[in-house]
Amino acid sequence: MPLSMPIRSHALLQAATLCAALSAWPGAPAAAQDAPVAAAAIPATVPAAGPAQAAETPAGDQSLTAWMRDPIRTLDPQLVGDAASDQAVRLLFEGLYRPGPDGKPLPAAAVGHTVSPDGLAWTFQLRPDAVWSDGAPVTAADFVAGFRRLADPALGSPGAWFTQAIGLANADAVVRGGAPTSDLGVAAVDDRTLRLTLTAPAPWLDKAVMRAWTFPVPAAQMRAAMVEGLEWTAPDRLVGNGPFTLTSRDPETGAALVPSPRWHGAAGVRLTGVTLETGGDPDAALARFDAGEIDLIAVPGPLFGDWAEDRPEAAAATPRACTNALVLNQSGTAPEALGNPDIRRALSLSIDRDAIVAALGGGQAPAWGWVPPQLAGFTAPGNPDADLTQEARMAEAQRLVAAAGYSPDAPLRLTLNYNTSPELEAVGQQIRAAWKPLGIELRLQNAPWEEHAATLKSGEFQMARMGWCADVNDAGGFLRYFRPDGANPGRFADAGYDRLTAEAARSPDPGPLQTQAAAILRDRLPVIPIFTYAAPMLIAPDLRGVARGDAMTGWSGQDIWRAAE
Repeated sequence: MPLSMPIRSHALLQAATLCAALSAWPGAPAAAQDAPVAAAAIPATVPAAGPAQAAETPAGDQSLTAWMRDPIRTLDPQLVGDAASDQAVRLLFEGLYRPGPDGKPLPAAAVGHTVSPDGLAWTFQLRPDAVWSDGAPVTAADFVAGFRRLADPALGSPGAWFTQAIGLANADAVVRGGAPTSDLGVAAVDDRTLRLTLTAPAPWLDKAVMRAWTFPVPAAQMRAAMVEGLEWTAPDRLVGNGPFTLTSRDPETGAALVPSPRWHGAAGVRLTGVTLETGGDPDAALARFDAGEIDLIAVPGPLFGDWAEDRPEAAAATPRACTNALVLNQSGTAPEALGNPDIRRALSLSIDRDAIVAALGGGQAPAWGWVPPQLAGFTAPGNPDADLTQEARMAEAQRLVAAAGYSPDAPLRLTLNYNTSPELEAVGQQIRAAWKPLGIELRLQNAPWEEHAATLKSGEFQMARMGWCADVNDAGGFLRYFRPDGANPGRFADAGYDRLTAEAARSPDPGPLQTQAAAILRDRLPVIPIFTYAAPMLIAPDLRGVARGDAMTGWSGQDIWRAAE
């Protein structure tokens, strides 16, 4: 999964490669041992949870059927590596916190936490009524087991790097197999108290522990299944701590779930059952949606434009925290023109973002900032260029390029590298056509993803497309990307930017600092944002409680209900 958080440099490279691969245009050093939390620990402020009150009358039928194209590959939290599995796991399990409708943390298995004055020790208090679906209490040891499994190279979790990303003590050594999992910076102080020890402050950690990779596991049940040689996630054996329990599962066609009567918030769950259907023909799923047999569809991006046009009341392109952009080489090997801020602004101004997202048709939105504005707690700085008409942008771009001495008769020749795909080719052609009247001749150079990733890493390019997605609902990872210790393929350097991002990474209130840092990227333009992604869906008109403001996407079944028509 893509990454959005401060992380150690070698983990950053691994995450960046996977992130960019998933973001095509369409569609940690050893640390000290656990230390006690200081007596002057800072109490965290967490909003209270609870279902929203509504004046509407609930429908008699409170079942939900959702369709996803891809199969549910696993129900093991630490092995999740795809969206369908992540959605299913988040119905069956819950972490310390869960995302609210706006993506901000709400209490889940934990009721609160404290942070030590140095920011290196986070202590979470588990709720006393948290139990597994078989009635056994959820303990801090179950969370310890989950974190250790995540880092254990023997398991081979696709999210092992996440323990390094969040800076758990000794995560580097454990993930490499150089230290036992017991050395990882996670400990059960007692049954209801969990402590995470970090190598550096991480004010966004409460958002990080909403990820499925950090969820607890029923260690006793897992051991029993192992002794018997059985799969612990089988429908007749799986024990979860989430709002629903599993009644059936087919690897190809989906799963069925019912509310868990033992979940601590069971009284507020209105749905009587959830059916997750997967695979098959998207057009057949659409026909069933129109017939009222399916209530929620995760729409394959290329189909969204056509589907939404005939169903505007059901179409929803919820924001996704991913940005696609052009990274500009700012090193000494770059063309002299790319060192000219006026040329960089002209390149940005002349790209018709509205035309690009219209052609893509997947619900994307034009981007005028590298950091997606939907990230929780982030206020994007304004960009006056976004308020201009495209005609006015082109006129200003023409003026800037001409003032720099370039024209169709004296052209500026540039090369754009991108990873091979028809959609990227089409977008590249749109950009080339936009730049040609300015006197900018663009050469498009494509390569398979592996080669393109190597080109980004080497920094041997003039301009290159890049995608970046958040794994934590926080702006920090996007901003770290352009730091000296980030991926920073264009070798951007700015002392003020480095200072602001370093302070934000340590601050308990990083938002204002993040906004200032994002404004430097806006003004310096080491990256030209093109668009942000969306998670296109069709939602039955009678459904309520489907989150539309969480930039990490997904939905929480415990919040959804049906209104009477």
